[in-house]
Amino acid sequence: MKPSIAIILRKDLPTGLVGNISACLATGITHINPDIIGSDFEAPGLSYRGITNVPVVVVTENSLGIDEVLKRCIKKKMDFVLYDEKAIKETSYLNYMKVVQKNPPENRKILGIGVIGEQDKVRKIIGDLPLLR
Repeated sequence: MKPSIAIILRKDLPTGLVGNISACLATGITHINPDIIGSDFEAPGLSYRGITNVPVVVVTENSLGIDEVLKRCIKKKMDFVLYDEKAIKETSYLNYMKVVQKNPPENRKILGIGVIGEQDKVRKIIGDLPLLR
């Protein structure tokens, strides 16, 4: 299996949140599959810590919206991580979990999804989504 990673973001996010949400989703993806992290290595005068050895594409939702992407991930039984709007205001992960768990699905607002899986399956989920610009 040749894995692939995609980060899907809402198209209306401010620049600061784009970077933060992408970073949070990327760390969640490494929790799903730690094997995607390359080896540490030495270079003249510096030590390099491993980063992902799998390509990561960052796209935005299309007119169908990010909830459609979530449905696709669930239907295809993909491994994914979510960034819920509730994470923005919370100062601890424990509080974030509690707030999200109490929030009914109809009030949920997903700002980003990180998905990992076989390259072909990931392409089927994001193939019609525009690249982040």
